Amino acid sequence: MLFSYFQQMSPTQKWSLTFLLIFPMNAVLACTVPFGIQTLSITDKSFESNYIFEGTVNSISDSVATVQILQYFKGKGPDSLHIRSFNSTSCDQFLEIGQKAIFFADGNPADMLNAVYGPFKSIESVTDEIKDQIAQSTDCTATFENGHVVIPCVLHKSSGRIFQAEMQQNSSDSELFTLSKAQLGSKAFPLVTVESFQINLINIETNLISDLNTNDITPIKLSITVQGVFNDGCGQIEDIYISQQDGNYKVLITEKKEGETCTQAIVPFEENINLGTYSFPSGRYSVMVNGVEDHFDIN
Repeated sequence: MLFSYFQQMSPTQKWSLTFLLIFPMNAVLACTVPFGIQTLSITDKSFESNYIFEGTVNSISDSVATVQILQYFKGKGPDSLHIRSFNSTSCDQFLEIGQKAIFFADGNPADMLNAVYGPFKSIESVTDEIKDQIAQSTDCTATFENGHVVIPCVLHKSSGRIFQAEMQQNSSDSELFTLSKAQLGSKAFPLVTVESFQINLINIETNLISDLNTNDITPIKLSITVQGVFNDGCGQIEDIYISQQDGNYKVLITEKKEGETCTQAIVPFEENINLGTYSFPSGRYSVMVNGVEDHFDIN
């Protein structure tokens, strides 16, 4: 019965269980890859990972690496991320500042990503062979409709970047296609400039706005109103990432460019973001938006 249950586990669960059985926690620094466990393929890693990206290590603190993202192969997100399970808690993943690698991870970009296989084999060298295998293992199927071809993954050999290409069928010869568009496939997006924000607390029973030093103990609907600027006329909000732990919130807002001709004028924006409903015990709580922090008190 136990063997049957083990067989039904995902590769990540099998790795984690085997690691815990073989290695006591106080021996993690001296561990090696367990004997008899096969090295997972790029296909296995790609399937288990929510995020696959190429990046450069900017800093290392204990087990956490700050990585500047060059490009995403799976998922999308900010152009800089924190990811843990390296160096002091790793078995074979010892990073150095300036090192380039391909990372396999899961988690929430607003908080911190986790190396998808913990202390084992969650990074790969940056090679065309690895990129080819990742492209084949992720959703990169080309589509053809009404004379229009979209190819999601094209590896540009000289730059090592993954592009998305679009081609149009020739009206006079159906076997000929003309390249109509080529752009970077999965981009890493910079954070938008946030100048300030307001925290809004609403008692869901009375639907009234509460003071930031509120005595409410009933569930409170929390939202923020963010003021910031785009650095040119083509800036738009690309995505919003939210994490919450014990009533403390982190929010990341990324920016994309839309349009071919961009004015150089700074463009202000205001965005309302719903953070959800939470029952807050008494205490002080923080909200951080792109590095700007504020707090509120529940008495």
